[in-house]
Amino acid sequence: MRFLTYLILSVCCFVPVRAQHADSVTARTTDTSLSPFVSKVWAAAEQDKSRNRSHYETVKMKLKQQAIWNELSETANQVKLYLATNAELKRTTQDIAYIKNCHNLVQEGIFTNKGSAQTERNLSVSSVILSQLISETETNKKKYDKYATELTTYRVHMDSLLSDPVLYAFPKDSVAVVKYIMRLRIISAAGDPSDNALNQELETAQTVQNELDGLLFTLYASYEKIERYRDQLSERSLQKEFNSLWEAPKQYRPFKEILGFSYAKEKMALQFYLQEHLFRIILVSGIALLICLGVFTLKKRIRQDERLRPLDDTLLLQHPIAASLIVVLSIFQFAFVNAPYIFNFCLWAAGIACLLLLLKGYITRFWVNFWIVLASLFLLVNLDNFILQASRAERWLMLGLALAGVLFGSFILFSRQQRTALKEKYILLFIRFLVLAEVLSLLLNATGRYNLSKTLLVAGYTGTVCAILFLWVIRLIDEGLRLGTLLYRSTGKKPFQLNFNRLGDKAPTTLYVLLVAGWCIIIGRHFYFFRKLSAPFNDFLHRQRTLGSYSFSIDGLVLFIVIVACSLVLSRIVSFFADDPLAVHSNTPHSSRRVPVGSWILLIRIGIISLGLFLAFAAVGFPLDKVTIILGALSVGIGLGLQGLVSNLVSGLIIAFEKPVKVGDLIEVDGKSGVMKSVGFRSSIVTLRNGSHLVVPNGDLLNNHLVNWSDARNARKVVIPLGVAYGSDLKKAKAVLEEIARADEHIMDTPAPAAVPRGFGNNVIQIDLVCWAANLHDAETLTGNIMLEIDAAFRQHQIEMPVPLQDIRIYTEQSTGAGEANTEDR
Repeated sequence: MRFLTYLILSVCCFVPVRAQHADSVTARTTDTSLSPFVSKVWAAAEQDKSRNRSHYETVKMKLKQQAIWNELSETANQVKLYLATNAELKRTTQDIAYIKNCHNLVQEGIFTNKGSAQTERNLSVSSVILSQLISETETNKKKYDKYATELTTYRVHMDSLLSDPVLYAFPKDSVAVVKYIMRLRIISAAGDPSDNALNQELETAQTVQNELDGLLFTLYASYEKIERYRDQLSERSLQKEFNSLWEAPKQYRPFKEILGFSYAKEKMALQFYLQEHLFRIILVSGIALLICLGVFTLKKRIRQDERLRPLDDTLLLQHPIAASLIVVLSIFQFAFVNAPYIFNFCLWAAGIACLLLLLKGYITRFWVNFWIVLASLFLLVNLDNFILQASRAERWLMLGLALAGVLFGSFILFSRQQRTALKEKYILLFIRFLVLAEVLSLLLNATGRYNLSKTLLVAGYTGTVCAILFLWVIRLIDEGLRLGTLLYRSTGKKPFQLNFNRLGDKAPTTLYVLLVAGWCIIIGRHFYFFRKLSAPFNDFLHRQRTLGSYSFSIDGLVLFIVIVACSLVLSRIVSFFADDPLAVHSNTPHSSRRVPVGSWILLIRIGIISLGLFLAFAAVGFPLDKVTIILGALSVGIGLGLQGLVSNLVSGLIIAFEKPVKVGDLIEVDGKSGVMKSVGFRSSIVTLRNGSHLVVPNGDLLNNHLVNWSDARNARKVVIPLGVAYGSDLKKAKAVLEEIARADEHIMDTPAPAAVPRGFGNNVIQIDLVCWAANLHDAETLTGNIMLEIDAAFRQHQIEMPVPLQDIRIYTEQSTGAGEANTEDR
């Protein structure tokens, strides 16, 4: 800038002087050498150019340095935030210590203090615990690997910034150098905590990763050894494992120590399974709650029907909660795959308690005692099954329980008088199974075949108890279907939106087949070879398959279908709870009828289906971004071909939100009056006065003129037209009519009833009695009652209501001719 100013001033001074000489132009054009003045100008320009370039480079360098320092500061803040966000990963070292303690417990009785032989129960429980420990360790390893990768990324980024040569380009001025160094110290002091924390976390992450790798290797090695032990036990199941009961034991371990580590292992296995499958447990509990609500609603509907009221004493309706739990626990126990034995025992124990509650007072005292004794023996056997290491004391306990099962079963089989009172004859078949299994268990235990003996001991009792539970499940389902069929045929109502004429009043044969297969699975779970036989099938279900870029498994697809089907069925079931079969003919006030749930039923159904689809896609691991692409493609087809369907669906949503009409409202559509029964996805159902159902598309409800009699005060205007003869006292007639209206309790006082003369007709003075019915459902009966009162009051007060009269004149031919003759005479 100084150069340009100097140049302009020089030119301004030089031009006037040169203009005084005429030959200056000629001399300038012929001079080829540089004058001293021009040389000075050029030298000044070069000097200023160099100075500006140096200034530009200095400013550019400062800007780059500032950008690097800003990025370093931002990265340091990101590191600080990332370390604070992932602070819970610091607990990984505690998790590692906990897993190591659990692994030490797993080794008890298998690798340490293992006794003279392994036991299948100890191996199976330890295998379940190890599977969970491996899963938890792999989860921690994945999280920590990701954590370490992010830390390394931050470290590399910060190192790349600090190694930039721009940071080390110091100014030439000594004062500026001092200022730059002071700034470096300030920035370094601000970033040192994050940098040191990052380095420390990187070292810790490396150490933790090494520990996780070593721990995972140890867990896998223990798991493989346990599976080899189980294979060996399965191959040598008929070989002698311990000395016979009449021989001295080879080794001795205090029974209290065995109980201690057995309790710890069983407790750990149960805790791990509950934590991993908490959502599934909540889902099954929700299903049980819905079934229980359905039974309660069925009970309420049957009590409302006088013809079906005698059925209220059925077993299902007497104990709806216990019956629902028996059905759900018995059927949905198969939803918990590879569950530890203690978890299945909890489900069976709950089912046993519920069945005992049902049987009291329903069957004879002998068979109630039979169930109590069988349940008590089942409880003792399972408590013995929780003991994970063999001992001489436990073997004598097993012998006593097996002998008790043989004697108890034999007593039942030989009690012919009591067998005639048995309602489920198939129970005798399973009692024979119990006796056979316990006899084999007794013999094998006495001769030292401990593992097979214990398996048969538990399988005998478990198989008998589960079989009895399954038989009562079928009986309860039969009762429910029979009651639903009778209710449907009696009232024309479809409970749960099911077609009972097609479904029938008995459980389908498929359910029998599934329960038999389920019973075989329960028995087979006690034997290790069954698990080996089912391994290929499980591998077929769980194996990942690839279709394009998407991976899936067969069990994932089945789970997807099941979740979607359950959400659809559930969305239809909820309609049952909101529907009121007596709403059409009810005379109760609108405010007292149960309509809020029915008004929201469409939104609830849409929410259930949407949640079901979301859970289904999430369960199979389908990317949700691809779902949006599919929905976008479907929207094009919907916009072109399904306009009417979408219009009705949107209209249904508008009705659900704005509520111009609610379920239970008395409405009038196209001149037809009725009660709004339900609002569906595409259409709504209106129950007409004659009992028929009118299906109206939701779009028509909004587009057409809809009259809602139930809105506002729930009142209805009633106009009764009548007439009195000419000459009657109109004031007296008006007073009588208004008095009749005021005396009726179903007519509102405000607005007050009024008799209004309307006009003069043929032989009659027309009067309208105008009043308001307090309840719109009373309007029709009210009109008839008022007419009867008017007729009686007019007779009493001698007010005449004329009958229409008409004069008829008959003309004959003779009279017509005479008339003409008279006319001619005149």
